[in-house]
Amino acid sequence: MKQFLLAFLIGSIGGTSATFGQSITYDDVVVVVNSNDSISVALGNYFMAARSIPAVNLISVDAPTMETIDAAQFLAVKQQIKAYMMANSLVGPINYMVMMKGMPHRVGGASCDSVPPTGCSSLDSELTLLFHPDSSSMLASNGIPNPLFQNTAAHSFSINGAILVTRLDGYSEADVVQLIDRSGPLLPIVKQNVLLIGDVKNPTYSGQSSYYWLVFNSYLSPMVATGWTTLLDTLTTDLSGLENVLGYLSIDGDPMQGTPDLNWSNGGLAMAYYHSTAASLDPATGDPEHLRCADL
Repeated sequence: MKQFLLAFLIGSIGGTSATFGQSITYDDVVVVVNSNDSISVALGNYFMAARSIPAVNLISVDAPTMETIDAAQFLAVKQQIKAYMMANSLVGPINYMVMMKGMPHRVGGASCDSVPPTGCSSLDSELTLLFHPDSSSMLASNGIPNPLFQNTAAHSFSINGAILVTRLDGYSEADVVQLIDRSGPLLPIVKQNVLLIGDVKNPTYSGQSSYYWLVFNSYLSPMVATGWTTLLDTLTTDLSGLENVLGYLSIDGDPMQGTPDLNWSNGGLAMAYYHSTAASLDPATGDPEHLRCADL
């Protein structure tokens, strides 16, 4: 999911000097908020207004106010979303689902908080199969091939049978508001002025023959060829103070706490590649082994 997310970010900014979103309508987006979390509801309403999303596309879910839920709680959340979409004729027109801060983001038991976690899955990833022919595979141990892998065509539920699920999240309400405000279809991205970063600072992963170095390089090399400014950093020190960062992707065996000390451009997005359902955006969680992300 993290790999695909960066590919989507890069694909969305294109190759022109000043690039805008391909569409100014968000009619094919549903927003899911947790009715038990006032910040989740407020942020959902803020995002809906900022993107002129139809009111019917807001799904309010009675969900636990915790990051980790069990299988039974997941099924209850899934059924609420599914029933609302079916009752409001949203199955078919909707291509994207946005989980708002305050929604749970992993499914599993106590072992989800171990490092590495076991027996866990991402709520967002599971819900891509909500109306998919393979929906019975939710919470199963097997994987489903990604229909978008190496596919440059625009995503459509009618073609792929999947709803792409993403998340607006951060440590605080202000973090999410800033993410919403610095993105959107009418904000230009001038490629000569922005920086795309791959940060592979753990020596275990930074060798040029390592999987992570090769993956990061494969993302950044085409951007270099089309005139974007990129940085593939393998130093063990933290990057800080860099200006106009559009994309920041990190892999680190010693997960950082807090958001990167970087200055963002329009559309600026940071994510942690290190795949772990122990990822947490709870600032009260003191365990340094919990992954700390910026904005998902």
